[in-house]
Formats: sequence, C-alpha cells, structure tokens
Amino acid sequence: MRTSALLACAGIASVFQVAAQSPFEHADQRTAQTAYGKCTRFPGGWAVEGNAVPENQGSGTAYIHAIGLDGTSLWEHPLLTNLGAGVFVQGLATAANGDLLACASLFYCDVPADQFLAERIAPDGSTVWSRTFHASDGIVSAMALSPGGTIAFSTNSGLLIADAAGDSLGWITLPGALHFSSLAWDSDTTLLGTTGNSSVTRVSTDGALLATATVNGTIAAVLPWQGKRLVLTTGGMLYALQPDLGVQGNVDLGNTPGYRQLLPLATRLIAAGPQQYAFLDTSLSVQPPLPIDPDGEFPQAFFTRFAADDSMLLMTGTANLGWLSTGVVRGMLHTGQHAAHTEDVGIEVLAIDSVYYTLNSGIVFPKADATVRITNQGTVEVQTFRVAYHGPMGVACGYAGTSGQVENAALAPGGHVDMAIAGMPLYYGPWNYVTLRQPLCIVVQSPNNLYDRHMGDNMACDTVQIVLSLADHAAPAQGVMVNNPFQDAMELALPAPLASPMMLSLRDATGRLVATTTWPPGSERLHWALPLVTDGLYLLRMEGPAGGTSRTLVRQGG
Repeated sequence: MRTSALLACAGIASVFQVAAQSPFEHADQRTAQTAYGKCTRFPGGWAVEGNAVPENQGSGTAYIHAIGLDGTSLWEHPLLTNLGAGVFVQGLATAANGDLLACASLFYCDVPADQFLAERIAPDGSTVWSRTFHASDGIVSAMALSPGGTIAFSTNSGLLIADAAGDSLGWITLPGALHFSSLAWDSDTTLLGTTGNSSVTRVSTDGALLATATVNGTIAAVLPWQGKRLVLTTGGMLYALQPDLGVQGNVDLGNTPGYRQLLPLATRLIAAGPQQYAFLDTSLSVQPPLPIDPDGEFPQAFFTRFAADDSMLLMTGTANLGWLSTGVVRGMLHTGQHAAHTEDVGIEVLAIDSVYYTLNSGIVFPKADATVRITNQGTVEVQTFRVAYHGPMGVACGYAGTSGQVENAALAPGGHVDMAIAGMPLYYGPWNYVTLRQPLCIVVQSPNNLYDRHMGDNMACDTVQIVLSLADHAAPAQGVMVNNPFQDAMELALPAPLASPMMLSLRDATGRLVATTTWPPGSERLHWALPLVTDGLYLLRMEGPAGGTSRTLVRQGG
C-alpha cells in the first residue's frame, strides 16, 4: 500500500509518494572527527548534512548524504568552493520540486570569510547551481524558501533575497543590525524571524518592520502552517500568532525541555526535541508525546536534528568520546519500531612501545607508539570499527592525531585483535604548563558503523614518560638512559656500572657517521661532548659483548 505524504521545509509543502519504510541506523566514522547536523526529507529519501575534519588539518569537509527509504546510501554531494575555506552548513531544506537547498558559512581556520555559499542540488545529487554571496562577515545564520521558490538568507548584514535560479534580487537592511537564527516566509512578501531569544519579528521584502513581539521562553522554531503563525519555545510552549504577532492561542506540550523543531505533515504537525516528540492536528490538539529513544540506548539529548514524513521520524546526532566524534543518523517508525543492535567493542592499551622525537622548525615534538587490544564484547560479528587518538593542537586550526578504520575484521563474539598505533603526537614537555608524564588515551568507535550502546569501555588510557634529561626518567630505570633531545653533549646512565666496554656511534639522518666513543667499564655514567654536531635527527648505536641497541635522538640547539 502506498500513501501520500506531505513534507514542509521552511514553510513550503511538497507532496510525493512514500513507500513502506524500515527502521535503520548508520554511524559515519570516515574521519576521527565527523559530525551530523541538519536533515530533511526529499523525494528520493532523506538528506543529512555532515562535516568531517581530516587529521592534522584545520577545516572540515562538508557534504550532503542521501539515504534511501530502505536505509541504504544513495549518493553524496560535497559542498565545495574554490576559496580553500572550511564549509559549515547552516541551512538545509527541500524545495517544492524536490530539489535540495543548502547554505553554509565559510571560515579560514576560525576567521569567517567575507562571503557564504549556497547550492541547489537535484534529487539525484547533481548540482543545479552553486553560488557564493558576499556578506560583511560571511556568516549565514538561517535560510527560508517561499511558496514561489524565492530564497531568503539571514546574515549579519541583513537579509539577502535570491530567486530560484540563485540570482540575487537584493538586500534587505534590517533595523538595529537585526539578524535571525530562525526564518520562515509567511507570504510571498513577508517573513517571520527569531533571534534566538524570546522575540519574534515580522518584516516585509521592502525592508519594513511590520511587527515585533515577545513570548515567554526561548524560541526554538517559527513556522507558518495551516493559516497559523506558530512559534515553538524550548520549554514546550507552542504559540499561534496573529498578523500583528499578538497571541491568538497557545498549547502546552509538556514540561520536557529542549524542543527544537516544528515538522509539518499533510494534516498533522510534529513538535520534536531530543527527549520526545508530539503530534498535533490542524486544530492544534496535541496527542500524548512519544519518546525519541524508547529503549534508553543513547545519552540523554543525544539527537538534536529531526525530519519526518507520515511513517518515520529521522534523527541525527554526534557521538563524542575523548575529543573524537562520529555522526549518527537513525530512522524510527512512528509506531516506535527501531533497528535493534547489540554491537559492543572494548579497548585496552597493552603497551607503550616507544617514545621518540621529531624536529620541526627547530622545535622538538615527542611522539609515541602503542599496542592496543580490541575485543568484541557483543553478540554479533564485528566487521568495521575505527581506532583513533587525539593529540595536541598540531596545526594552526584543528587537531593532531592518528586513526585508522578497520574493514572486514571478522571479529567473532568474545574474540580480540591486537593493533599497533604509531605516530601519536604528544604535548611538548619543556613548556611549563605541560607535564612530562602525560596520559595517552585511545578510542575505538562505531562497531559495524553503528552506535556502540556501551561506551564506557570504548576508551583506554596509559601514561607516557617524556624524557628530556636524566632526571626525567621514571624509576626504576631499565637499560640505557640518555637525554633526548641533547645539545652540546649527551649524558648517558645505566642502572649499574659496565662490566665490559661499550662502543658508541652516532649517525645523522643520511647514515653518515658523525662521531664515535667508548664507554669504559666500571662506570655507570658517561658525558659525551659533541660540540660540532648540528641540529637534526640522529641514530645512536651502542654495542657491547651482550649485543647492541639503538636510539633515535634529536639534537636541538640551546
């Protein structure tokens, strides 16, 4: 049986056919910092906005991920510019003909560009048009589509009006530098906007301020629907306003905080928040609310963005653990039916294998290698997971880290796999706000690209000892201790005096022999003067009757 559903985005209703749907869930872990945000229904299924920050880069890659009614991935559309800026989506909506409209702020690191991006995307994922519009600080805070296809963008410079082809029709300067966090057309020539507090404003496209009013509570959404101007507060109060924004009536949706969105259907309206959602009919009579997370599988207020049709509620959220994140999308039928998952993985650090040092622009940066064990603690086989480490700020904007996604792991319930994680950057020890003994925490994420219901064992930590001088070594010391980095001399020490002489050689990064010396027997300490050695990486080789060992060292000038 096929039923007709009505979807409204920013006040526009689009009718298309809805096939039978099944609940689904996906976790997007393409990088160690991936997040999901806005979502909408379109004729082909569902569209979700994502952002993924690659390791050691300062800005993320934004994209629109299309998901079919059966939960399968349809296509992805990257939101790109030739400006080299980070793209952060601020608006996503469906036009009356089924196209998707997206707008995004652009940033260079944490500095906004002087323009913002808008794109129109066909239902098959192809680009209809892509535009950048100049604005004083480049931040677009809201977008709305009129019944006739006209687009309004709210910026700190005012409202930019564009036609369906993306061509600018002009700017509307608002009084008092007003800019909106939520925006909707309530006629072909007038808009409703809210500023993220308790005030709502009605303006015309010629720039006239028609009315302003305040309501009790913080406004989360504004929507014209069924001839009504509706305002939803985060505390669950729904107000119906007259053209002059006087209160015509109100509905109390309950004492559950956090309501965020109004989702219009053909003859019903959904008020959705991170804990529950409620249906209202055209007279605004409210039905008992339904839980967002019927089985309590997710953290409270995990899901923050919603879309809906007559069969399903779509929700998105971002799973955060140890500075690392995964985008999660879940489709749940209005009957409460949702996909059940028993995936569960855990992690432990088996050993810190080595601590070593790299030299960059004359500064020493310590790194560590470790071995971890991933255990399948669930009841189904695990094929896919990501292991990730987040280190210090290694770039001007962004983070330094290392991660890897494992595919086809075939990890049976109760089974485990040991993995080597290399090149984990640490904080630089000599800075006076950094300790030489640092915690090193590694996270495992999203078994089988699903949310792990038991996150308490998904992060494991150990302590790393950074060695810059003999006094920095942890006790009891094992083997040869050496100051690293060194300057004009090396200071070497052993737990006990040498029984036999030891030969030492030092080679540079090209393999060239730089210096040699002998560590005489009967001594547990050696001062090796190296005044002519230049800054860089070196390999110290120590040979004795019992064998040899090597250390990678850094020479850094004082």
